[in-house]
Amino acid sequence: ATYAGDEPDRIAADLGAESFLSAPVDPLLLTQRVRAILEGRHVRTLPRVLIVEDSRTLAGMLRTAFNGHGYQADTASTVAEALAAFRGAPYDVAVLDYHLPDGLGDTLLDTFRNHRPTCVCLMMTTDPGPELALDWMKRGAADYLRKPFQVDFLLELCSRARRERALLRVQDMLEQRTRELRASEEKSRQAAEFARHILDSTDAHLAVVDGEGTILDVNEAWRRFARSNGAGDESLWGPGASYFRNDTCGHPSYEGIRCVQDGRLPSFEVEYPCHAPTEERWFSMRVQPFQGRPGTVLVAHFDVTVLKRAETDRETLQLRLLQAQKMESIGRLAGGVAHDFNNMLCVIIGLGDLLLSRTDPAHPFHAHLTEIHRAAERSSDLTRQLLAFARRQAIAPKVLDLNPTVEDMFKMLRRLIGEDILLTWAPGPDLWRVRLDPSQIDQILANLCVNSRDAIRDVGTINISTQNLSVLDSHCLNRPGLAPGDYVLLTVCDDGQGMDEATRKLIFEPFFTTKEVGKGTGLGLATVYGIVKQNRGWIEVESEPGQGTTITIYLPRDPGQAGPKRLEGPPVRPGQGRETILLVEDEPAILVMATDMLRELGYRILPAATPAEALLLAEGHRERIDLVLADLVLPVMNGRDLARALRALHPEARTLFMSGYAAGDSLDAAVRDDGAPFLQKPFSLKELEHKVREALGAS
Repeated sequence: ATYAGDEPDRIAADLGAESFLSAPVDPLLLTQRVRAILEGRHVRTLPRVLIVEDSRTLAGMLRTAFNGHGYQADTASTVAEALAAFRGAPYDVAVLDYHLPDGLGDTLLDTFRNHRPTCVCLMMTTDPGPELALDWMKRGAADYLRKPFQVDFLLELCSRARRERALLRVQDMLEQRTRELRASEEKSRQAAEFARHILDSTDAHLAVVDGEGTILDVNEAWRRFARSNGAGDESLWGPGASYFRNDTCGHPSYEGIRCVQDGRLPSFEVEYPCHAPTEERWFSMRVQPFQGRPGTVLVAHFDVTVLKRAETDRETLQLRLLQAQKMESIGRLAGGVAHDFNNMLCVIIGLGDLLLSRTDPAHPFHAHLTEIHRAAERSSDLTRQLLAFARRQAIAPKVLDLNPTVEDMFKMLRRLIGEDILLTWAPGPDLWRVRLDPSQIDQILANLCVNSRDAIRDVGTINISTQNLSVLDSHCLNRPGLAPGDYVLLTVCDDGQGMDEATRKLIFEPFFTTKEVGKGTGLGLATVYGIVKQNRGWIEVESEPGQGTTITIYLPRDPGQAGPKRLEGPPVRPGQGRETILLVEDEPAILVMATDMLRELGYRILPAATPAEALLLAEGHRERIDLVLADLVLPVMNGRDLARALRALHPEARTLFMSGYAAGDSLDAAVRDDGAPFLQKPFSLKELEHKVREALGAS
């Protein structure tokens, strides 16, 4: 046979052949092998059979029979012995009894077939059920016998099964050989077309030019480019034409090509602009010898316009990075200034409240104090905006109604967009509640309104609206990422210049901006997108050039109740508190002010300027401490760690944190993980009273 190896040798043996030789056959070897067979000197490898039978008598009888008919037989009486024997020798036949002392013989079928697929497995059983036989055949058994049986029948069955399996293996080998031949033919065909395919599939414009300057061949990209640039008939630029007369693209440096042709240069490369009818493009021309033919070169023109633009984009990106770093620095500065200003405002508002509570409304100073208090509150609003801009404001999601939240920011938005643009407001009725940090709503509205303002030329209108919407499955089909459910929609619509589809696809990417240099960082809408995604929402943009832009934000409805509203009600009544409060604040003016305010409310105060002082006070105070009111940012130890240490001394003490901002994750952890109330600086006497009663668990 034309096959070689162990497998053809085994197949020949299974088919009953005495020997096997691979073609082409050596005549001398063939003669020697035939003579050895005729003289009985040729020793062929005996097929090995494993008999798995717990009856020693039957096993011995079968072993003797197989050995006498040209097999090398071994026996095993259990499943375990059979597995050990099978793993130790390459058996060609396995005769398996169904009932064995430690299990069923058919459990060996899968193992035998997996480890040696060519092994012929025969099952023996006393069970008459045909379903067993069907199952065995499905699992790879060649045949089965029902006890009792004639040994000669078993031997004939083995021989027949081996022949059948061998023929199937021959068929598989022939099919494999056919597939290989067809694959080889296909590779040969592809190899014949490979060079042409490579030439035509590349985007480079390729031409083979001989030593006389005649074009021998060009690829499809060369043809497309020449036709698209009006190069005329193919006889002017195709095979047979003179390359050096072809000035379709103003090819530079023909001298460089000549240097490669006559061997003065190993290769040549130059970049040049090509003024096409629609736009200017850049190409890189590379010349190198072709297939070792003297004087023949391959001239390749690569379109490097994208690379050139990438260089420009990289420079632009560097400028954006510098701009972002500048904004980050401004943000840090703004955050630091706002924090320090918050501390001063805290003193002004707190002491102003104390003076107001102690001044008769009829006194002339009462009106002045009221104006001072209002100015401080407006200043506090400004610091909150600065902190939101700097992202230093603590993120504390609350259940809120969007309508009053938008209304609270409306005056600031009017100042932000200017007098030439009309800002309208359409609040939806019976609006559902959402869970969101109010400062994030401020960021969303500020960024969207600024974008709308910049899109409006001269005069125009920006409309803000809210409404409820129950989103169905059908509404989500063309909105990937939007899940069915109840949402509150916040919409900002303008009648500005609008956007095309290409711009709409990019507006949420960081650093993308259509504004002039110095007028935008490209982070505004990216920030809006991040906030919306953070709150499991969805954002939709509708815009066409000249038709304005509508941006709709879907915020999931919160199933809970609305959060606490802004404190309103009767004036604070001094002297209502009776509990003991440990106050920890490192800013001396705020410590004095907060102490006076709490005493005004009737509480007993233990003031401390440092964590160490607070711990000493707590250790020395034998009576009950009802509340620890601590700043989150303290020297040596932060407020959260201090609260833990104080609870170890006074487990009954509850905790209330205060801060102008949280420099890290301390506030988020304190509010979300510990569940502690939080008092935002600056605070009024009314806000202080409310938060203290909330922390103490008052109704």
